[in-house]
Order: sequence, then C-alpha cells, then structure tokens
Amino acid sequence: MHIKQGHPDKAARALSKLRRLPPDDAAIQEELAEIIANHEYELSLGKATYLDCFKGNLGYRLATGCLLQSLQQLTGVNFIFYYGASFFQNSGIANGFTTSLITGCVNVASTFPGLYMVEKWGRRPLLLMGAIGMASKSLTLFTRTTTYLSQHASSSLLPLARLSPSPIRQHSRP
Repeated sequence: MHIKQGHPDKAARALSKLRRLPPDDAAIQEELAEIIANHEYELSLGKATYLDCFKGNLGYRLATGCLLQSLQQLTGVNFIFYYGASFFQNSGIANGFTTSLITGCVNVASTFPGLYMVEKWGRRPLLLMGAIGMASKSLTLFTRTTTYLSQHASSSLLPLARLSPSPIRQHSRP
C-alpha cells in the first residue's frame, strides 16, 4: 500500500516491523527492492478492471468454474457432512455418528487417489467421466422413484394429484 502511494520509507518501516529487523538491514532493503520492482512491472502491464475477468477465454473459464461449483453443491454431499449424524440416526441406523465418521474418513482417503488420477489422466477426462456417472445415476434414481410412486400411489397422494392439470385429475373426479 505504501509503495503504491509513493512512500517507500513507510513501506520500509512497516516491513522492518513485520520482520523484526532494522529498516536499514540488507534483507529488508532487498525485499523492498523486490516489492518495488514487482509494483513497477504490474504498472507496465496497463490498467485492468473487474470487467476483464468476464471477457473472452477468461470469462468462459470463470463461468465453467462457477457452474461446476454450483453443480457440486447440488449433489448433496454437504448435507451428508453437516447433517449426516442426525440423518443416519433418524433413518434407523443405530449409531449415526459412527456412520458419519466413516463417511468423512472415506472422503479424506479418496482425496489422494483423486489427486493421483488428476495428475495421471488430466482434469477434462475425469470431469467428463464424473459428469457421465452423475447423469446416469441421477437418471436411474429419477426412473426408479417415478416407477415406485406410480405403482404405490396411495390415497394420501390423491389430493395432490387433484391440484395438477394432469390425466390423473381428469380420471379421479367423482
């Protein structure tokens, strides 16, 4: 900040206080010279705005990263990590905390093979394989849930069916 405002003496004092060395120490002067050189280099690159983050190839990469993060949140893994113990206990598992602990350990242990595969195969093939796997599992879950609900429709679902403009509503009228 002091370098940007044109006060190298204040920058030297702040740096000496941070490093606990006198301002005229060779290490302080060397680091200060490096900071000044870095600042001058950045000024030589020209002005940039936040709008530049959204232009061209960089905007495409930013949108891809934001979309991937959003889709990752929709997988529901955070629900398992935050509410897993109570969820497992309420679903009938005797010790929900142990199950939640095992889930966390599997997550941590899976990090290392994941890092290895990113280095070995690259990001794109892994992202594509993950997307195909998630899409197929989501389609399977949707199909099985829809089939189950259509086969086991109870009288408790009929009031909901009467609210929608569907063939069920037309056939369920008295």
